[in-house]
Amino acid sequence: MFSKPKDYSKGSPDMVNMLEANEARTEESATMNSRWAPGALRRHKRAVKKLAKQEKAIAKSSTPDLDRMLAKHNEPTTRLGKAYKRLREKMS
Repeated sequence: MFSKPKDYSKGSPDMVNMLEANEARTEESATMNSRWAPGALRRHKRAVKKLAKQEKAIAKSSTPDLDRMLAKHNEPTTRLGKAYKRLREKMS
């Protein structure tokens, strides 16, 4: 019926999750010039996973420079496009 109380002590999983969610919301709102939206942490983790998968595929490729160039032109045209671009710049 009731959820267990959150533990916000230093280094606890609840505290780390809260800080990651705040960072994801701030990043998303800065990138898209909007207010905080629910689900920002989930979208952020999904974008990071997608970029890692793409980078792994490029690393396995026989023509990584060409694939990297083509991947830049295939960026999503949704509102998350700027967030993907910013994440890609952070990861490199």
